[in-house]
Amino acid sequence: MRKNPDKRFSVCIDPEVAKVLDEHVAHTPDTNRSQVVEQAVKVWLSESLSGYTDKELVLQAAMKLYEEQQEQELYRAYYAELSDKSRSEIAAWTEASEDSAKSQWFPHSG
Repeated sequence: MRKNPDKRFSVCIDPEVAKVLDEHVAHTPDTNRSQVVEQAVKVWLSESLSGYTDKELVLQAAMKLYEEQQEQELYRAYYAELSDKSRSEIAAWTEASEDSAKSQWFPHSG
């Protein structure tokens, strides 16, 4: 038994991931979603933070990874909500920017 109570929080995950998680839990005796997610987070932390020995450095690295993931999620959510017209406009501006940069950086490439 653990000395400290677990910290409770909720997460949102892709429905397909949830389906696989639930299937795994259904076919694995004496386990539940929380245990599987906790183990997955421990593995992720172990792999992501390997090479760090100082606790403060580990915490800083974990926070940086978390912030990067949050930023990626914000961008993903923003672009997911755009209309087709807005997406087309962004694509046109992106192409124009790329063409302009190429002409400035590589003026003699055809």
